[in-house]
This record gives sequence, C-alpha cells and structure tokens, in this order.
Amino acid sequence: MEIENSISVGMKRIPKQGDVSQAFCQGVLPPNENYVLRPPPGCPVTPRNSYWRLIRTLYGLKRSPRHWYEKAVKILESIGLRKIHNSNCIFKGIVIKGHPPIYIGLYVDDFIYFSDFPRNKFHLCQTLHRRR
Repeated sequence: MEIENSISVGMKRIPKQGDVSQAFCQGVLPPNENYVLRPPPGCPVTPRNSYWRLIRTLYGLKRSPRHWYEKAVKILESIGLRKIHNSNCIFKGIVIKGHPPIYIGLYVDDFIYFSDFPRNKFHLCQTLHRRR
C-alpha cells in the first residue's frame, strides 16, 4: 500500500477506501480441495448424522484468503485492470476510454483507489457492484 500512497501523493490525489463485506465467503473452492463439516446442531433442513461438503470458502479456512485474492484478480482483470510490475496487490487500468487510468490497491478485504478523473471512481464502483 505504500507504493500506491506514494503514487497518489505524487499525482496530488486523495485516495478513497472501500471494504468488501464477507470477502472470504465469496471464494469458490476448486474441485481438488474438499472440506466436509457437520452442520450446526438442530439444523432443521439437514437430516440427522449427515455432513456438508463446502462449495465456497469460509472465514477460518486456511486457503480462504488465497481464493478471495484469485477471485478479486479475475474481476479486476475482467474490467481492464492489470497488476503493476512492482506489486501483486496494486492494479492500474483504464475503465473509461480516453480518460486517465485508475489505481487500486488490495489489502486482505480492503482496497484503496484513486484517479485523475472523478468519473472513473463512480464507474469503477458501479462495475464492481454489478460483478459481485
């Protein structure tokens, strides 16, 4: 994040921040990772003596942060952002053709972003909201 803050200071821009709610519950488990657990006691929709096989990640799973990061990268790359060569958590790209780029830095489930063009920020928020 220090790199992104340095870039924003150099460009005389104030970064905005955001948080992804329930980020670690949004990752999808690959077929080669199986997690099986007992449902909560008294669950009305699960037969007795049965188990659940997880399809999505949960908070507390060792690899949940990795799966969340992979999903976030896919989404950011799908809207035209690319990692900068110095860091795997800072992305740069043009979201509106003909306008300056936007920068986004990821840190766990938080992010900061800035651009020289104010509409980039609005466009980015709308696009990310649609791609949840």
